[in-house]
Amino acid sequence: MPPGPPQAWQAPYAAPPPPRPGIIPLRPLGVGELLDGAFTAMRRYPRATLGLSAAVAAVQQLLNLVVDLASNNISAPSASGLTALGSVAGLLTVVLDAILAAVLLGMLSLVIGDAVVGRAVELRDIWSRLRPLLLPLLGAAFLAAVLPYLGLIAFIVGGVFLWVVLSFTTPALVLERLSVGQALRRSWRLALPSFFRVLGIRLLALLITGVIASIVSLPGLLVALSSFTNDFASGSDIHLSFGAEVAVRLSSLVATTITAPITAGVLALLYIDRRMRAEALDVTLARAASS
Repeated sequence: MPPGPPQAWQAPYAAPPPPRPGIIPLRPLGVGELLDGAFTAMRRYPRATLGLSAAVAAVQQLLNLVVDLASNNISAPSASGLTALGSVAGLLTVVLDAILAAVLLGMLSLVIGDAVVGRAVELRDIWSRLRPLLLPLLGAAFLAAVLPYLGLIAFIVGGVFLWVVLSFTTPALVLERLSVGQALRRSWRLALPSFFRVLGIRLLALLITGVIASIVSLPGLLVALSSFTNDFASGSDIHLSFGAEVAVRLSSLVATTITAPITAGVLALLYIDRRMRAEALDVTLARAASS
């Protein structure tokens, strides 16, 4: 005798929702979820995200201010006699900025990794985990930053290509504890199969952080513009006053403090998303969160 129709009280089967022990559900993510995860990490862990970012940004802006003083671009008595150091100090600051950016991205990648599984984030623990990887991190970050520019010089498509396929170098290095060469190859293998998605999301994050940085930096730019206007009206040489330079640096500090965690969060979550799609990392993370 054929089975009868299902009873009215029998609910259709529905798959259980994916676990969400931390800032994202443990499944492949949409673009909105990637952005939301980055902002959620900032809200839940402000000390570890905004605090680290503010500390690094403060050092960065202080170095830039010293370089401007050394190159005699600011009207301050202490700047006299240091013009000869300007070009050398400027190059040194570019290198130091790259180092600081690499360290910050590495630390924030570890923060995001813990936040995904809902693990408590301790600043002391983050530094102790990053410290053994510091030299490989700097080497990988240098290559990931320089190679796209070399490709850009050769041909713009080459620069964009390398910018995308090397996107996950730092997250892979610090979260999987790889060597420099392993991290570069790992990033290539993860990013290349989803090239246009990674490119689109990175450009979207760049646009969002650019708009935020422009808005936050506006007060400092207005002060600088006022300084230029006063110089032009008085007929003197046009240059930034010391006060205007400080205002610009403070605005840049605040902008970097806010935007760096967003960029790092999107990049780290995009790396985790690619591993969930390609390697079922969500299953491993769910087990780790429940243990």
